[in-house]
Amino acid sequence: MNPPLQALVHRLSAAQADGTTLPAAGLPGLEALQTLDDAEKVQDALLRKLGWAPASWKLGASTYGAQRALGLRRAFLAPLPAARTLAAPARLALQVLRQRGVECELAVSLRAPVAEERGLLQQAPSSESLALAASLALSCHSAIEIPQTRFATLGDAGPLALVADNGAAGWVVVGPAGDMQALHGPCRGVLEIDGRAVAEGRDTAFVMDPLRLLQQFLHQAVQCALLPTGATTVLLGSVTPYHPVHAACRVVARFDGLPAAELTLQD
Repeated sequence: MNPPLQALVHRLSAAQADGTTLPAAGLPGLEALQTLDDAEKVQDALLRKLGWAPASWKLGASTYGAQRALGLRRAFLAPLPAARTLAAPARLALQVLRQRGVECELAVSLRAPVAEERGLLQQAPSSESLALAASLALSCHSAIEIPQTRFATLGDAGPLALVADNGAAGWVVVGPAGDMQALHGPCRGVLEIDGRAVAEGRDTAFVMDPLRLLQQFLHQAVQCALLPTGATTVLLGSVTPYHPVHAACRVVARFDGLPAAELTLQD
């Protein structure tokens, strides 16, 4: 990795450690981010420096809206450590959040593939690897994501900086396990704040159906040698726009046919 990108890794990790906010312009290394591959190299180095072992993953830019907004033509991966992967119902203090906003995510729990299955997943996506992806899925879940960035606001420094900043992965609240119907669609998700529906979306927001998104996640994770060796949970994407919250509240994300994910944000 070239020195400017190494400098960016250092600044991102220092901001995570001391809670500072990074400038969106003039930051050493930002101008060296030219491609999505550059951003993912910074992300990988940042994760090694932080020593974060993933307990769950998000698949970012997996919807038409997100790809248009970010100008990206493929999805990216971002892990979340165990301390930031919560089982519903959960509570979080607003003070621990850099940014305060929530999304309604469709999540899937997976078993870890064995060695020969990893070999199949590493190959170009096929009908065989699609069937394998379905067999690895254990359950579907409603989930809440609270994206976080070390910059002032999400996307403040551009899409490549967002990916380098661990894909703005923040906190996730995973609801109880449900059946697999949502993985095969159609499915509808609703985001509620204090009992009032504030956003709604369907799986048609995704750039491909949920099962194929899972196949894509597995393929990318194996290619990058990032596929977990144990069971994990993958957030396939948000079917609702990012919704800011400004005060203590109760957040609920629910997909048809799945138990709800519940989060209390408190002062």
